[in-house]
Amino acid sequence: MATSEEQRKQKIMEHLQKTTELPQEQPSLYSEAKKQIIMEHIKMTRG
Repeated sequence: MATSEEQRKQKIMEHLQKTTELPQEQPSLYSEAKKQIIMEHIKMTRG
């Protein structure tokens, strides 16, 4: 059974994949959001 945190992460990743298919109107904003998610992921995996 996936935890709510894992489900939330899955939704974020799915959303990112959908948004990457669209033309990047605000690439700086997009890369910032992506960087933030990566940082969160690193924090979680390191415990």
